Amino acid sequence: MQEEARRVASEWLGSESYPMGSSHAGSVLPESDVDLFACNPCSDLSGLRSLLTARAEYKKTRTRLTGSERFLFVFQVDEIKVDLNIVSPQDFHLAARMTNEIGRNATQDDVVVHTWLKHLAKQHRGREIYEAWKWSYRTHFSPTLRSLSTRPK
Repeated sequence: MQEEARRVASEWLGSESYPMGSSHAGSVLPESDVDLFACNPCSDLSGLRSLLTARAEYKKTRTRLTGSERFLFVFQVDEIKVDLNIVSPQDFHLAARMTNEIGRNATQDDVVVHTWLKHLAKQHRGREIYEAWKWSYRTHFSPTLRSLSTRPK
């Protein structure tokens, strides 16, 4: 599913997308979506919205740890939700580096424990604890992410 989502997003944007999140890390839960990052091919949000009209729904803009904007669009592939995060080229490379660090530094046992604790947090403790657990896992295994900041609000 992730590869099909990447293919579709890359076709729309004219550049490669990069897998992120649990679908890439192997820590998916039954309700997990597919997370992708891609470089912004447009000069602004309105151009991006025009490019993706009738393909993906614009959800929100977030400020990244670097201070730049991340545009979130959502679409579906075979009934699986895909979060398409569109960022600057610099943030795209930074996100890929952090994802690769997590992949290199986390063992298979770490991934299994993370997935189980993520499930328990989501099921029994609510969204805030769930997000806090994911943040602590990412910062534990990515020196780059650790060096950037504190947990976002």
